Amino acid sequence: SFFLKNGLVSIDSPIVVAGAGSQLTLAGEVNLLTETLDNDLIVTLPLNKNLPWYAAYSAVATGPLVGAGVFLAQKVFKKQIDELTSLKYEVSGTFSEPNVQFLSMFDSSLRKSADPAAVTESPEPDADAARE
Repeated sequence: SFFLKNGLVSIDSPIVVAGAGSQLTLAGEVNLLTETLDNDLIVTLPLNKNLPWYAAYSAVATGPLVGAGVFLAQKVFKKQIDELTSLKYEVSGTFSEPNVQFLSMFDSSLRKSADPAAVTESPEPDADAARE
């Protein structure tokens, strides 16, 4: 979810878009007055989704014990496997010229979500500047 205060859209719960090829997780802030971005983007590749297939293949090819081990490891270590296949980016800049910068691999942590009570007041747009 997100909230809007004084032209600042803050994403307090990450937005998750899951597809067949990857999962995208977005959190941060968008300033509608200055048209600027300050977000974290986590791209997670679907290795964890493919492990059940590998477990089934392992059970057929090498025996049920190996397949059961892969399946159990996938269930127990889901968060760690997701982190191994995660890429973290910073999305900043303006609406017209966004800047996407790679930050790290193996990191699925987002900056702390904004607290609606902690949002600072944005300056009111200058009425004279808006007329020009």
